[in-house]
Amino acid sequence: MATTRVEGAPAQVLVLADGRVAATLRDQNRVAILEPAAKPGALEARCSVPVAMEPFGLAATPDDAKVLVTSAMGRTVTA
Repeated sequence: MATTRVEGAPAQVLVLADGRVAATLRDQNRVAILEPAAKPGALEARCSVPVAMEPFGLAATPDDAKVLVTSAMGRTVTA
C-alpha cells in the first residue's frame, strides 16, 4: 500500500482502464489526474484542471478519452 499526497481535499476517485486515477479536489474546485509511479502502489500527479464549484461525481466516456465531472454548487457537468 502507498500514500499519495494531493493539493486539496480528495472526495471522489475514478480508476480509468489504463491505471490512471481521477480525483475530485472539492476544496480547490479542481480534478487531479494521477498515474502509476515507478514505486509499486504509488501514484504521481500528472495534472489538475479547474472545474465548477464543488466537484463531486466522476464518470468516464466508454473509451476513457474524457472524464465527466458533476459540480453540486456549480450546477454543471464538465468534460
